[in-house]
Amino acid sequence: MAKRTSARIGALAAMVLASPWSARAADLCDGLKAVIADAPQNFATIRGKPDRATGYFTHPVLLPGAAPPPGLVVSCLVAEFPPKTKRYGYSCTFPGPSGDVASAKTAFSSFIQDIERCLALPHGEFDLSSPGDQGRMGAANRGPVELSTEKAVVTLGLGYPPHGGPGFFGISVKPR
Repeated sequence: MAKRTSARIGALAAMVLASPWSARAADLCDGLKAVIADAPQNFATIRGKPDRATGYFTHPVLLPGAAPPPGLVVSCLVAEFPPKTKRYGYSCTFPGPSGDVASAKTAFSSFIQDIERCLALPHGEFDLSSPGDQGRMGAANRGPVELSTEKAVVTLGLGYPPHGGPGFFGISVKPR
């Protein structure tokens, strides 16, 4: 088991070093699989350098396509959760839909299915309705949707900034 884990971490390190985008993985699916493989080691290979002011690791390996939501500057981070437990979680945000509720739900459902296919998980049925469907803003947060793998729990969500504007998708990975 230790040899296989070392081989995976070595392969991940080689992928990162060979990447033309510095710390970006080859594509979202391969990148997410690498993050999940590193979850049992508290993301030691991919978490980057700690930011002493926040306690976060703010320069981890980035999943391709990740971008900060409006008003923030960080798209991916590794943080201790809960604090002072030495257990870490990995999170990334991606540009999401803007517009009406129906198109937001369709886009989020498609995002979920893409991640399920990537992780070879059966398609689940999720209730993506929200009390905000009838709200004046016309689009509300969705999720969380949890997908379980052998090594980690992957949580997906759709969020909107409180002041309005385009939405964003979120992926969070926590070790089992």
